Amino acid sequence: FFVIERMRMKLITVAILAATIGVASSQSYFSSIDEKGIYGTLLDTIAFTGIDAIISENAPVTIIGPSDQAFGEVAGIIAGLSTDEIRQIVLNHIVANATITSDVLRKEGCMIVKTIGGLELSLYRDPISFEMDVDNDLVVDPDVIGEYGVLHGIEDVIIADQHQSLGCPGFSDLSAISENGNFSTLLGLIEQTYNHFTITMNIENTTIFGPTNAAFAAVQDQLDLLSEDELDQVRWTFDLFFFSCHDGRANKNVFH
Repeated sequence: FFVIERMRMKLITVAILAATIGVASSQSYFSSIDEKGIYGTLLDTIAFTGIDAIISENAPVTIIGPSDQAFGEVAGIIAGLSTDEIRQIVLNHIVANATITSDVLRKEGCMIVKTIGGLELSLYRDPISFEMDVDNDLVVDPDVIGEYGVLHGIEDVIIADQHQSLGCPGFSDLSAISENGNFSTLLGLIEQTYNHFTITMNIENTTIFGPTNAAFAAVQDQLDLLSEDELDQVRWTFDLFFFSCHDGRANKNVFH
């Protein structure tokens, strides 16, 4: 309790100092975050460390935003740090010149980004549950959008020396399918959903049942009537289908 109170008083003291020089007035810039009511510590820290100016200069940004509870859980660490060290921690949660919404991540599947503080993060959206995470830290409050860009809320504070970027899975070799010559339409759909497919195809021992070009041609009239969103659902169907066809008894990836 005393450690948490010490950190809280430190933040309040420096925030008051910041307010006297007009820094805290930038809170209106982050009104959509402030209205959530669970990011007060983050906003105070952004103000007193001068990060509000950095965000403004690099907007739009993507903020991976720890909640007040998350800051409370690392109170013992934060309380012993200098302002510069606290600034570095927060900068490791901010990606410059990018508005990475959940919709963007839905299309990309997985993205590796570098924060203003220099830390590498992996942003992932699960093709089954549709949940987002940042290197396995679940995003519990996605898409808080404002003038600054977008914030995704998490329940952890990312500490650089305790953090490991998971990266994105590599792309499996599809040359054998391509050389067959009968699956170019299928491969075209795969390319349009590249990062989703890298995730699902990275699973070993997978069986895929792939429609031929003739199969797609037979339903082309129906495909032509689909909107872009509906076509996107078709691509997602392939992602989910590849994932669900995992067969642990096989010795290698099999394509039918």
